Amino acid sequence: MVTIFKHLRNSFSIHNIGHAYNDVFFIIIPILLPLFKSEFNLSYVQSGLLISGHIGMRSLFSYISGHFGDKYDKRIIISAGFVLSSIFVILLSKANSIYSITGLLLLLGMAISTFHPLATALVGGEALCEHRAFYLGIFESTGALGIILSTLTFGFLVDSWGWRKLLLILSIPGFILAWYYLRSAKETFKKNIPAEYEVSRSNIILFIVARGVRSLGIGAIFSFLAIFATDHLGFSAGISSWLMSVLFLGCIGGSLSGGWYSDLKSPLLIIFISLYTAIIVILSMTYIDIKMVFFLLVFFFGISHGGFFTSQNCWLTKVSTSETRGRIMGFAFFIDGFSVTVAPTLFGWLADSTNLIISYRLTLVPVIMSCLLFYLLKNNIRENRSYI
Repeated sequence: MVTIFKHLRNSFSIHNIGHAYNDVFFIIIPILLPLFKSEFNLSYVQSGLLISGHIGMRSLFSYISGHFGDKYDKRIIISAGFVLSSIFVILLSKANSIYSITGLLLLLGMAISTFHPLATALVGGEALCEHRAFYLGIFESTGALGIILSTLTFGFLVDSWGWRKLLLILSIPGFILAWYYLRSAKETFKKNIPAEYEVSRSNIILFIVARGVRSLGIGAIFSFLAIFATDHLGFSAGISSWLMSVLFLGCIGGSLSGGWYSDLKSPLLIIFISLYTAIIVILSMTYIDIKMVFFLLVFFFGISHGGFFTSQNCWLTKVSTSETRGRIMGFAFFIDGFSVTVAPTLFGWLADSTNLIISYRLTLVPVIMSCLLFYLLKNNIRENRSYI
């Protein structure tokens, strides 16, 4: 028992550190987007296409990674992803044209896709059933912590060091993490956990589709938050990057509290609360132009996002087995990523056609549709009170 506990403690530590590092890549492109837009004179549509291509590769290879992760050692695949990510970031720091930057962003999206579906499956599978959501909450919060540290660093140093030098520094931890994951792949510890609840495949698909529809709106908010802050509220690029820190500080609170409550009650309840909160906050963002209040709204948006992701990961873990968890997580990240791929281009086009504020308000449409789909799911599984 002591050996198992020690292994789990070390395993969760490396997963959490890896998540903190990997999530930096999820947010660094939206942070760099205002600089790319200014340096290369991009329109909103072109800016959206740049992000869409990167996220599209990430989502496609998330599904592929999840599929192979159920057949082969997940840690080896994660290790390869870290090595490739660091190499592509080094090359990105040397790129001098928008074409080379675009190509490297596509390759970077492929490389970073390995971590989320496989590491989430590992954390959910290795955790004890009664504390599963709590561990997933810690896992999600460490990703947010990594983003906070990177955005604060970017905000303080981008003007003096430049984004190229910061990318070079960012590449270093990837090689170290790759070595640790490759070393841990030699361990023979296995912990099989069957599905905690039996749910039909159609309901699992409905859940994943509802999550993907939500991401169509939420993805646009994430992608254009820095541009919204600079163009609409007059923030500098450095201050706009701090907004991401505020957002993910809220994510930490939402992840931990959402995980704690999901272990006690129902993950679906946290999902509904998170969606209702997001609707109110997004609408408020487009009517309030007081900078300090905007910071507060971004914080609450982060709470809703953190609570949603922890609770939905908990739900998917409970209805999947250790043999299918990688594929289910990979498919979920694929659908999620597809929506996030479309979102910047779609809402960038709407911003060019109307204005950024109207585009932000229209993101509420898919979020409300997601609420309706989750409500349909709730009715479909009403006979099992554990999910209500």
